[in-house]
Amino acid sequence: MRTLAAAALLSAVLTPARPAGAWDPRLPWAREAYDLPSAPAQQSVAPLEFEHGRRDENLIALTFDACTTHGRTQYDARITRTLVQTGTPATIFIGGRWALKEADHVRFLANFPQFELGNHTWSHPHLRKVDESRIRDEIQLTQSVLFRLTGKVPRLFRAPFVEVDERVVRVAGELGLTTVQNDLASGDPDRSVPAAELRAWVRRQAVPGAIVVFHLNHLGFHTAEALPGLIADLKRRGFTFVTVGTLLERSLGTRPPVSGGREQPVAPGGFSEVREFSPPTARR
Repeated sequence: MRTLAAAALLSAVLTPARPAGAWDPRLPWAREAYDLPSAPAQQSVAPLEFEHGRRDENLIALTFDACTTHGRTQYDARITRTLVQTGTPATIFIGGRWALKEADHVRFLANFPQFELGNHTWSHPHLRKVDESRIRDEIQLTQSVLFRLTGKVPRLFRAPFVEVDERVVRVAGELGLTTVQNDLASGDPDRSVPAAELRAWVRRQAVPGAIVVFHLNHLGFHTAEALPGLIADLKRRGFTFVTVGTLLERSLGTRPPVSGGREQPVAPGGFSEVREFSPPTARR
C-alpha cells in the first residue's frame, strides 16, 4: 500500500499539472487547444440577436469573418491595408482554429483601435446541429485563444453561416457575448462575381444601420479589389463607418443589459432589429 502511495505521489510530482481551465484533449474537433488556459469569465448578458442598427442614422458597419473552412484559407492583408489607409472601422469575427494558424496576423489586427474583434467559434460548425455542450466549448475555446493572443476578451459573437436558435443565443449570452447577425450579405464567397459587381451590389443595397458581412480569409475572393471603391462610394452617399459595438450601443442606449435585466429602449425615432430570447415558457 505504501509502495502504491509513493508511486502515485512521484507520478504527481513528475507529471506537469494542466493549467487551470485547460481544455479536454479528447475533444476530437479541437486537439490543437490542449492546455489552452481559459479566458477571464465575463458577466452574462441578456440573450440578444442583433441584426442591424437604427434606420434613422446614416451609420454602417463593415464586418469580416475569418475562419477555417474545408478549402484553403489565408489572411488577406490587402483588406487590412485598405481599412487602415482609409481609417475605416471594422468588426472582425475570428475563428479559434484560424487564429492559431494566423496568430501573428491576429496580434497585428488587435493593435489597431479601429478594429473590434469578435468570436466566430472554434471549428465553424453548424451550431443548430450540435448539442449545447459543443456550442459552449466552441465559443469558450475561441475566447481563450483570442485572449491569449491579444489580451482582449471579445464581447460579440457571430455564428457560422449566421445559423442560430434559442440555445445558441442563450449560451452566448451566458458567456457574456451578444450574438450578431447581418442584414446585408456581400456575396463575396462567390468567386464568379467580379469585384465591380460586388461593389455595385453593396452600394445599392446599403441602408442606414446596415451590418455588411465580408470575409478576410480567402485570397481568391474579390473582396480586397472591391473594397477601396466601395468605401469611397458609401462615403459619397453620406455614410459614416462604425463598429458593430457602436451600432449596438446607439441602438440600445447602453451596452447589452445583464441577463435577467430589462432591455433598454431604442431612442425615439429609431428602430433596430434587436430580439431578446427567453425560455419558451416565458415567451409571450
